[in-house]
Amino acid sequence: MGFALKDLATNTSDDGAHRSSRTRTEEEFKYDGRIVGGFVTSIANYPYQVSLQYHNAHICGGSIVAHNIILTAAHCIEQPWDTAAFRVRAGSSTHQYGGQLVGVRHIFKHETYSSSTLDSDVALVVLNKNLTYTRTVQPVELATWGEQLPNEDNEFFVSGWGLTSETGLVSPLLNYVAVRLINQNTCSKNYQYIATISSKMFCAGYPQGGKDSCQGDSGGPLVSYVSSSLPLSSFLLAPTTKTDTKPAFELQANALKPKQYGIVSWGMGCAQKSYPGVYANVAALRPWIDAKLREISYL
Repeated sequence: MGFALKDLATNTSDDGAHRSSRTRTEEEFKYDGRIVGGFVTSIANYPYQVSLQYHNAHICGGSIVAHNIILTAAHCIEQPWDTAAFRVRAGSSTHQYGGQLVGVRHIFKHETYSSSTLDSDVALVVLNKNLTYTRTVQPVELATWGEQLPNEDNEFFVSGWGLTSETGLVSPLLNYVAVRLINQNTCSKNYQYIATISSKMFCAGYPQGGKDSCQGDSGGPLVSYVSSSLPLSSFLLAPTTKTDTKPAFELQANALKPKQYGIVSWGMGCAQKSYPGVYANVAALRPWIDAKLREISYL
């Protein structure tokens, strides 16, 4: 039984798992309006979200961590691709047009990333010019080294333009879905015959399935809303939900702000029962991220 990365290209590895290699064009996809089990949203609600593109086609998501630096998944850029052919689109609810489109100068992939284990699935993309911060283009705060994940009662939010089902539907509009943390031991047991859930990974979704990130969402952020050191003016919208109803966003004077805990990485299909999405653990990967940020500052 194989497992699937969550970018937008496919091939097969030596162990039979579904892998990434060929960038698909937008014409190869059919569109509807939703991530798996989620809802269409505005980039104003997720101003840190970006589309990572190759030859003008969306392949992965990412998040803004500085004016010229994007956090994404290592498997999104593991192919021997031409760096000059990458673009990042920020500040638009669609990956096809609008916002700010910026080229890429350099890519750093975690040195210990392995496509066979998917451990250390993190990369930093250095842009060739700074993004201009606006209401729809903002950085996200990252979980700190050693920080514990919010408890299983907290909701996480995943956003992206990925497939809306395993059958190949993708959305041209930004979508989001609310998921919950899955116990690490439970997730490890469910995936024990597929892959190892390492300390640099965690799982989020629902035991019954139905809501998940999917192919094309890879590299994108998984956030929870917490007290933050970022300016309140950056984020005035905070999520509220009611059981079995569509989540709504409302203005709050003391709004909590998003903190990124995960990077969309892989899973067994999308939204399948007992197989939640697997995310790279930002807190566990902060030493590498911080070291590379220091290195980038000298480029």
